[in-house]
Amino acid sequence: MLPILEDETITKVLSNAKFDLKFFHQYGIKIKGEIRDTMILDYLLDPNRKTHGLKEISERHLQYHQISFEEMLNGRDITKVSKEELTKYACEDTDLTLQLYHFLNQQLNHN
Repeated sequence: MLPILEDETITKVLSNAKFDLKFFHQYGIKIKGEIRDTMILDYLLDPNRKTHGLKEISERHLQYHQISFEEMLNGRDITKVSKEELTKYACEDTDLTLQLYHFLNQQLNHN
């Protein structure tokens, strides 16, 4: 994974890149190359809306409702959540981010 993150020729697609980049920085991982953020793309599409979070824009543009992190935890400490549940949650976030990236790019390029 590290070679991909550090490859300047590969565009990275994130949702809330500011948060993700802080996390990577904490672990000494330098992200290189172009970064596309679905929160910013959605803001460009509709700057009058106050929030542009992944779950909100997934519902708005993809008509997909994802459970919240709190719902996934269901009152449990994160260490008590199975790896399968955590993996499913993370993969769903990743899938939605990529779908939104394509959708938002298409919308912005047609306006």
